[in-house]
Amino acid sequence: MSYTLYYLPAASSFSVHIMLAEAGAEYKAIAVQRGKAGLETPEGNHLSQVNPKGTAPALIHNGTLRTEAAVIGRYLAAQFPDKLYFPQEGEEMWEALELSNYLSTDLHKTHTPLFEGLGHIAEAKEKTFERLDRTYTYLNNVLEGKKYLLGDKISILDFYLFNVMLWADMVDYDLSKFPNLIAFQKTVRERPSVAQALKEEGLA
Repeated sequence: MSYTLYYLPAASSFSVHIMLAEAGAEYKAIAVQRGKAGLETPEGNHLSQVNPKGTAPALIHNGTLRTEAAVIGRYLAAQFPDKLYFPQEGEEMWEALELSNYLSTDLHKTHTPLFEGLGHIAEAKEKTFERLDRTYTYLNNVLEGKKYLLGDKISILDFYLFNVMLWADMVDYDLSKFPNLIAFQKTVRERPSVAQALKEEGLA
């Protein structure tokens, strides 16, 4: 059965978009937009009619709704274990779980003030950038001597990190001081699935 993804361009739903393309899944991607009362579908309906949380991503598969980018990533990895990697046992699994949580909380949520109108307030922006410095420094260190977060094999975590790194330009945050992250970003961007998702979301 095909997948239906409701996405907000460049938001965390972009990582799910990449994963669907990477897996070679049959999918339909529907862009939502910001309205006066929240996210709206192309028909002008509030996204809460699809996802009670009113947030993107919202993925429908076999009539079941899945939400939260990190969780959807795990779901898709279970559906396409040969195409989307997430370790299922041993020390690497625990490392992956820690990184997954870190990406979806410390990294992702740190950007929130910058997208909620506080980015123009100098003090708030400075404090947020300081937190981003600490977060990206940690991830830059994780990538030391590695091609991807878990080593030489790309995983769903890498698509999430690549997604969030796209926000740096949107908030005028300079990533150039993190050479490992810059090299990582270049490597992931070269994947056909990323090019496909970028094009479909109008970001290419």
